[in-house]
Amino acid sequence: MKKKKNGNGKNDNLPVAAYTPVRVELNFFRHFIFTLDDKKESDPGNVITITRERAYADGRKVTAKLTVYVDYEYGRCGPFDYRAFRAVEKILTDIHSVNGELREGPIRLGREYSIFKFMGYSRHPSKDDYARLKIFFTRMQRMHFHSDFATFNPIKRRWSEGGEALDPLYKRVVFTYEKMPDDTIADSVYIWLGDFYRESLNRQYIAILDWNYYSSIKNLAARRIYEIISIFSHKHTTVYLWYSDICARMQLTREKYQSKAIYQLQRIYRELINKGFLKAVIWPSQDGKLQTKQTESGNDWIIKFETNKNYRAQLYEQSDLIQHQIQPQQSHPVEAPAQAGILENMLESQGAPNEEIVSDTERIAFPNKEDQRWYRFMKFYIQGCKKISKESYIFPKKDSKEYWKIVELFGLYPETYIKKLMDKFFTTTDSYISKQSYSVSFFLAPTTINKLISELAIDDEKRKAEEDYQRRVAAAEKQILKTLGLPVEQLQK
Repeated sequence: MKKKKNGNGKNDNLPVAAYTPVRVELNFFRHFIFTLDDKKESDPGNVITITRERAYADGRKVTAKLTVYVDYEYGRCGPFDYRAFRAVEKILTDIHSVNGELREGPIRLGREYSIFKFMGYSRHPSKDDYARLKIFFTRMQRMHFHSDFATFNPIKRRWSEGGEALDPLYKRVVFTYEKMPDDTIADSVYIWLGDFYRESLNRQYIAILDWNYYSSIKNLAARRIYEIISIFSHKHTTVYLWYSDICARMQLTREKYQSKAIYQLQRIYRELINKGFLKAVIWPSQDGKLQTKQTESGNDWIIKFETNKNYRAQLYEQSDLIQHQIQPQQSHPVEAPAQAGILENMLESQGAPNEEIVSDTERIAFPNKEDQRWYRFMKFYIQGCKKISKESYIFPKKDSKEYWKIVELFGLYPETYIKKLMDKFFTTTDSYISKQSYSVSFFLAPTTINKLISELAIDDEKRKAEEDYQRRVAAAEKQILKTLGLPVEQLQK
């Protein structure tokens, strides 16, 4: 079937099963910004911190940190968003093959139904599916990042430093039948890519997956393990990974005992064995060579993955941008430091020329639970009160369902105090409220509210002190009048 071309690589009629590669941006291939747990998807206001500890062959150690700010209104990106994101990257790959470099936008992705086909839908999408697709694009548009040695910029040829702010991956989205910037009506979904993400794709800072094989994997967790192993197996048939590192890269909960950890991951990687990507997966309890103090620490174990080279992903190598320094493969793992994410015989520079990384471990951190009441409040505010009036905050009527939700969040504060707090809060943060989404920047909420509570508490103490002072003055004046034998009414004169 021929590609239906237009000025931007129109792809509505492309066959989904066509054997073509998918170009995946490498920074966000390594850093997993999604959750595979549906229950965590709706968590609002989370600040996710992905920390990597890199140890180099020359003894240097670097801590890399990527902070992901998630939108309050729609929460974190979940399993559906993970599928949609890879489908969009497949469409961008097809556009790139037709037109060469991707431009900022608008980029025509095709109608929503064609995106669903790339996601693997065999049935007609429901109304809920279309709504979820819109939420996916909105989440990606609102999500933003701060990076400290966590992302590599192929244009500047350096790692990000000092908590450098990164553009959202998608700057803008216009859906079918919505108005375009030039006032025309969109005939499909159009997106504008963020500069950092777009330039990484254009400068070939990518991984190349076999889309036909990748999309045949039904279990999304198995797809992610395929990606993780592919990062390290592009030049090897054997990969050693720590159990803790796999959990961090997939945002899985770690098990305490090896037997439970084996059961946890077996259910995921079984499909990869059945489909030929993995030949074998070996745990320390199954191989005496892995049962050493260096490869087992607490509830952490080194796992050996034997892969089939025919299914491995390719990491695109361009000498002036990225070099991968790999030592010769050994028949058994060498002793590795307890904190290592991979053994010393699996080395990768990840974008830093002529530097050997001997370990690369990842940790995931989430917000302080003490701040959750502010997150819950923000979710309620955005989804509830703001729908009543998008121009100003309206305090719910007393004894209404919404009223008790608000009161519950703020404990024993009197209603007048809560009203005053809310009025001041939304006046203070007005400049941070998006006029399109009416969502407040969540990372400001806990700090701002706590600060305002302190200020109002001080104001309240001042008010009480002033009232007490006035009462004492009035009592003293009355006493003076009585002493002088004058009527109390004289005070009003």
